[in-house]
Amino acid sequence: MYKFLMVDDEELVRRGFESRIDWAGAGFEFLPPCENGREAMKAIEELRPDVVMTDICMPFSDGIAVAAFVAERYPEIVVVVLSGYDEFRYAQEAIRNKVFDYVLKPVSSRDLYALLLKVKGKLEADRQVSADESALKERADRSGDLLRERSLADFLAGTAARPSVADFSTLFGFDPEGLACTAMIAERDAVDGPGEGDAVVGGKGALELSFQDRFAAAFASGPRAIVFYPRDGRAAALVFERGSENCASKASFYAGRLLAPGQGPVLRVGIGRTYGAWLDAPRSYDEASSALAYRLVRGPERPFNYLQSADEDPAAIGSFRALEEKICLCLKAGAADQAPGLTLAFLDTLATAGLSPQRVRHEVLALFARALDELASVGISPATVAAGIGEDYYSFAESQGRPEDIAAALKRLAALAATSLGTRGMHLPEWKILDFKEYVERHYRDPKLSIARTAEGLSISESYLSKLLRRHIGRSFVDYLTEFRVVRARELLASTDLLTYEVAEGVGFADARYFSTVFKRLSGSSPSEYRSALRDGGVKA
Repeated sequence: MYKFLMVDDEELVRRGFESRIDWAGAGFEFLPPCENGREAMKAIEELRPDVVMTDICMPFSDGIAVAAFVAERYPEIVVVVLSGYDEFRYAQEAIRNKVFDYVLKPVSSRDLYALLLKVKGKLEADRQVSADESALKERADRSGDLLRERSLADFLAGTAARPSVADFSTLFGFDPEGLACTAMIAERDAVDGPGEGDAVVGGKGALELSFQDRFAAAFASGPRAIVFYPRDGRAAALVFERGSENCASKASFYAGRLLAPGQGPVLRVGIGRTYGAWLDAPRSYDEASSALAYRLVRGPERPFNYLQSADEDPAAIGSFRALEEKICLCLKAGAADQAPGLTLAFLDTLATAGLSPQRVRHEVLALFARALDELASVGISPATVAAGIGEDYYSFAESQGRPEDIAAALKRLAALAATSLGTRGMHLPEWKILDFKEYVERHYRDPKLSIARTAEGLSISESYLSKLLRRHIGRSFVDYLTEFRVVRARELLASTDLLTYEVAEGVGFADARYFSTVFKRLSGSSPSEYRSALRDGGVKA
């Protein structure tokens, strides 16, 4: 069991750290905490802790003084600096004193527990290496890397003041002045098992190490490439070069290395736009992260470059809207076998529409939101859906990371609908008739609406639709559509001052004369006679 010493001048902080963690369960003994640096140095002399977590600003001696004391006399002790001050100069001082990590207040229980596991891993590793000078230097370098990563993460997230050129040079070893920058982020295509070339010895940790080693190796020859590992399981890099074209070209070169076949697990790589100033690195980094949303609609064989939505393809947008309609009809009918193919076609069309990654993600999540609404329209409540999939519906939707996953998820929803509809004794023909009526109501204004187009929209054959209409409605498609349009025309004549030809166009008749003929045949009067009778009180709307 490792000994842990907490140093902080705030009693609530000390008490909170002691009570929020199962220290023994985590493998640590929580020593009596210290209130200031002077008291901490004395306790370190007497108790020889394995880990010291110290606040920065304290009376008598601050946390940097404690870290310097430990580095000089007890270099084997792991020091973690805790501070509410988000400034680069503290990180620099911490690096000089070989601090293992630099943590900003407030710290959640989860983050603290994760930190303890990381510290414990370091302590256990240190027990396995010799105490010679080269091993100490290696650990110091590793500590510096962790602190540099933290400082970089703060800069990219905007939670720290922008570093000066001198600060940046101190932390990362080169002068960024005049350099262009491109950000890159990589993640595994799948995380449920090892891919080709992954080490499996040691379990999941070995898999993670293989991924990180592969990513670092791709940038090994880059003197101005900063590699780091965000806490979301991804790997990231900032590429700096003189000139935007050189920088973009270098990023493409690295992406080619990462995506080369036979190098290990399949990766997805997002690349932000190249900016001419190094201080715009946070913008490129955000774009690289957003670009990974393209994984929802495209395969991993090429990098996902961030694109704006300036060149949207209206035809493609119309196509994926039509496919969205078909998917929803499949869900309502419980046609699980048809859902995957339609979903993959939808995603493939979405990929060609020229949309930004944010819009792509929005459209995919909007499909899931509409699916839930469509299921509710046939009596399958959100609670029933959540119970059927065993988790929160929106978490379920957001967790889908690839086209195949999305297709499988919608197939699962369609199967759930089929089961629910089946338990209520409803048959496919009955639901298809409801879908037909809803389809006509949405599209009757289109003068080109036909039985062929309607059957395609309902994902059934034209002959089968005709048979259903004769059996369950007793009318042909043309008769039903014509009657529906005339009913809507009567509503417009009663409630608006539209001219007859405008009413005809509004309900889907391309020819006003033909509309008047049909209207008189079904209503017993012409449109103008019908409107006059309404005004005179002779008929009711």
